[in-house]
This record gives sequence, C-alpha cells and structure tokens, in this order.
Amino acid sequence: MALSNSLFAQCLGYFLAFLFSFIVAVPLSENSNDFHGRCLLFTEGMWLNANLTAEKQRFTVQEWGPESACRFSLFAGLLSLLLAAVQAWRTLFLLCKGHEDCEELQDIDLELNLENSSFYDQFAITQFGLWAAWLSWLGITILAFLKVYHNYRQEDLLDSLIHEKEFLLGRSSSRTSFQDEKSGMI
Repeated sequence: MALSNSLFAQCLGYFLAFLFSFIVAVPLSENSNDFHGRCLLFTEGMWLNANLTAEKQRFTVQEWGPESACRFSLFAGLLSLLLAAVQAWRTLFLLCKGHEDCEELQDIDLELNLENSSFYDQFAITQFGLWAAWLSWLGITILAFLKVYHNYRQEDLLDSLIHEKEFLLGRSSSRTSFQDEKSGMI
C-alpha cells in the first residue's frame, strides 16, 4: 500500500511539473512571436516623459536582451514538459498495472554467465548517489543565486549611498554659498 501511495505522489508530482512547464513554455513562445523574436528578458531601457505637462510616460528600449536567454528558457520549459509527460505516463502505467520487485529477482540465476547476486543493491546505492549529487548541485545553485542576490542588494545600497552623499554634498555646498551671501550682506 505504501508503494502505491508513493507512486501516486510521484505521478501527481510529474503532473504538476508538466502543468508548470506548460505555464512556462506557452507564454514564453507567445511572447517571442509577439515581439518578433526579440527577447524581453534582460532588456535594458528607461522610462521617458512624452511631454512635461501631461505626465505621460513611455518606455524606450536601449538594448534588447540576448535571444539565447529566451531560447534557453523555452528549451528548458519544453524539455521539462516532455520529461514530465513521459514520467507521468510511466508512473500512471505502473500505478494501474503494478510492477515486479527487482529485489526478488537478484536471487534468481538468469543463466547468462553473469554475477547478478547483488545488482539490486548496487543500483540502489547508485540511485542514492545520483539523488545526493543532484541535491548537492541544487544546493550549490541556490547558494549561487543567493550570492548574486546579495551582491545586487549591496550594489543597490552602494548606489543609494553614493546618491545620498552627492545629494548631501550638493546641499551643503549650496548652504555654504548661501551663508557666504548672508555674511557678505552683513
């Protein structure tokens, strides 16, 4: 019973991965068509006032993002969509049909002139190693994104401090000139 619950949870997880990949792939491909192949990801631009009285603004693109950014995101979404669909179908098939336990088969002599007495144990250890390596890479990726986020936050803080310093220095120099004018009047 626990195995069928596990298979059902896996099937549900693959279905959700399929759904979320679909949510990535369809709007991204539509956006690529709407923008005539230009990529909105990592685009640099600025807001400009159309005129001073109407307070109407428009966005001006200085440089479009690289097409490879959108192509890679679309490729990753489509690949995830395909893999999730295949895995969902496979686990649904196993859930409905059932499966044989490989652990019982390692004790049967297959008469292939091979040593198969521990293949299940070897592949169970291999599976653990692959999952552990994947989780390690996932952790490394998360730490890298956190580092980038922290660096951008530091850069924003430094830009803010520089702007504040210039503002204060500009104000103090105007105060000094105003005080010089006052002292000149006296």
